[in-house]
Amino acid sequence: SHQHHVLSNTWSARDQYTLVIHDSTELEYTKRESLEDLGMIGNGYRKGFIAHHSLVVCPETGATLGLANQILHRRQPRPKKETEKQRRQRQSRESRLWVRGAAALPSNRKLVDVCDRGADTIEFLRMETEGGRTFVIRSSQNRNCYWTSEAVTDCPDQKLHDYARTLPELGGWQLEVNKKTEKKSPNRKGKKVKVTRSKRTATMAVSAGVVQFPLSKKKRPDTISMSIVRVWEVSPPEGEEPMEWFLLTNHDVSCFEEAYRVAAWYERRWVVEEYHKALKTGINIEAFQFTSTSRLEPAIALLSIVAI
Repeated sequence: SHQHHVLSNTWSARDQYTLVIHDSTELEYTKRESLEDLGMIGNGYRKGFIAHHSLVVCPETGATLGLANQILHRRQPRPKKETEKQRRQRQSRESRLWVRGAAALPSNRKLVDVCDRGADTIEFLRMETEGGRTFVIRSSQNRNCYWTSEAVTDCPDQKLHDYARTLPELGGWQLEVNKKTEKKSPNRKGKKVKVTRSKRTATMAVSAGVVQFPLSKKKRPDTISMSIVRVWEVSPPEGEEPMEWFLLTNHDVSCFEEAYRVAAWYERRWVVEEYHKALKTGINIEAFQFTSTSRLEPAIALLSIVAI
């Protein structure tokens, strides 16, 4: 792996919060036959890098302020007969990109790490609770959780998403939704089917509560504590799947205004998607000739700043 990072005092000059949006994208160089030390991407038959970025964004305007970190990761085949314990200990696994991307950042509560589902691992959640920053991570796993502040019992009370759906509504707002068609798998498993979301003005609601996650399967395990924020669409059009997000955060969300702020922070995640689009389609790196990745990597770093 190759990593570039630039730390800035951008957030210290501002009174409010500053977002650092973390996400990965694929950079493909399959046709570059002279580049032999690339990693696998896609289905394993293509070659390139997994580029993990930490994009600094203003939460009020969505303006891009800079790039705090870039990691170029070479995906390797998983070793045969690798046990789950060995997988967790392997430093090259892709899930560690979230840890490495955020580890270079300073401890500052006004700095907000914003991450999609890929960051929802106990390893990353534990690091974030100890990192001194604020975080907003979209939950992908309906984990076992404790919801009581009393002494932890031997067994978690219930599932995270199920518990979040029982929390009382704190308030709501109107959201303009664009038409979107995509292929999705039911419950993120199985064969993908085409799903179309209609253009509409949606009524959204938000709720929040504090939960604890066990760090192991031992009886009376150590736990980490944070809040779960549920954002959902009230009364969606007939025949359409309602919009719903579960967000994990260490921000104080005891009132509607702060829960809404957390939802708004996560909505800014689209900025990193635009950045990846600029990096991959706005710049024609195919016009350049490279005979080794040692020449390609600094060019990617330079063009990444052009894409900003």
